[in-house]
Amino acid sequence: FSKPTAMSTSEAVNYVAQQLKDEDKRAWLFTQYQNVFDHAVHAIEQGNTQHLGWLMNVNHTLLYLLNLSTPAVENVRFQALKHNALGVKITGAGTGGNVLALFSDKQHALNFVKERGHYVPLSPP
Repeated sequence: FSKPTAMSTSEAVNYVAQQLKDEDKRAWLFTQYQNVFDHAVHAIEQGNTQHLGWLMNVNHTLLYLLNLSTPAVENVRFQALKHNALGVKITGAGTGGNVLALFSDKQHALNFVKERGHYVPLSPP
């Protein structure tokens, strides 16, 4: 990666703005995001989690092409996909301190989180 592994939100916005100075690149990217959004709305309305997961992966790829992912994020994505995640994408501001994963069922999600050592059971209020 040719960027720092972590940026503030404003630094990330400026970083992306520099990459999108080319109008053709910007138009192509925005068209792709609009397509992902439109298909995601339809997938949600239809309850099609398989397609929604695939769209999450497409969205992540677009962010990856903008160099907004990090090796740590890519590692988490790989592990989640290996644990049968339907889709995994970087989320949040900056350069993705968070990853959102969609699993087909609760057990797959719990297995992934527990294996990574991030599971903290919550007590009912």
